[in-house]
Amino acid sequence: MSKKFKLKKPKRYFYEVVRQSLTTDELGTYVTYGIRVSTERTQITFVSDISTDEHAVKHLAERCTREQLDPIHLNDVIEDFLQEIPIT
Repeated sequence: MSKKFKLKKPKRYFYEVVRQSLTTDELGTYVTYGIRVSTERTQITFVSDISTDEHAVKHLAERCTREQLDPIHLNDVIEDFLQEIPIT
């Protein structure tokens, strides 16, 4: 008797830019951008205050979605990303 295995549909990750308004004693109130990672049904993680450069964070989120980055690697990718963007 052979067993039938049901293949699971692979998870698809969506990386979305989130606009935040934060306040610190040093900077006062400022606008910054983070990334939320989710599947079709569940939020997996959120990284706050990545950069004030909306375009750069949007590009990073789009690339992570396109390449289907496993969220376990997101912090490393953000660290590399921050080393590459010019400081303004």
